[in-house]
Amino acid sequence: SVLILRKATPISKMLVLIIVLIAATYFTDPIRVSFLLLYGLALLLISRVSLRPLAKAALAVTPFAVGLGWFNAFIAAYRGADPIIGLTVAVRAYTLVVTSGIFALTVEPDDFALSLTQYFRMPHELSLTFTMAYTMFLRALQYYSDLVAALKSRWLIRSEAEVPLHTRRILIGMVAEVSRWSEALAQTMELRGYGGSRRTQWRRLRMGWEDLTIILLTAVLVAALLIPQPDATPFLEMLWQLV
Repeated sequence: SVLILRKATPISKMLVLIIVLIAATYFTDPIRVSFLLLYGLALLLISRVSLRPLAKAALAVTPFAVGLGWFNAFIAAYRGADPIIGLTVAVRAYTLVVTSGIFALTVEPDDFALSLTQYFRMPHELSLTFTMAYTMFLRALQYYSDLVAALKSRWLIRSEAEVPLHTRRILIGMVAEVSRWSEALAQTMELRGYGGSRRTQWRRLRMGWEDLTIILLTAVLVAALLIPQPDATPFLEMLWQLV
């Protein structure tokens, strides 16, 4: 089956996420970091995951990625270092978005809670706290997408590029939405007597070949990128000048 990410356990996806982020932070060559970015996109594509939410997140991150990249390039050039580091920083930002999407787009909150209690032996109360935080994060992202769409439908903005101009309005709306959801959840837990008895698990998560596959693929890719490659600095400098 090509639905490798959907069938893998949250623990395996979290391990892949950690490996890729550590490697992206370690590498200073934008080409190597780009391979990590393409690897994450390939995993999402072969798993038939909708890339529309990911594209919206990447578009929202673009001003930050480009601005931070140019800032690092300017500082590096001012200090006499290689300004290519600016391109590396920008690619790292997009790699963070894609690798986070691997987890956020394919992991259900219930599976996340089960994995914490079954594999990490975490107390149910603590795993529920992490699960609520994860669910709150997903709701905030969905609300952000809906809010931007509402602003566009009312002609307050013409494209996602104008979103930074309305940061305050969007943040106030997201905080209000998360607060309403948290209050409703607290009332529901109180009415259902949460904490009154010992909890039981309705199913067990088992690691399969999908988990082994994505972990091995990630490890092999990072190991291959660690092998010394021919110097690509002249090509990157020419590309930087063209940009």
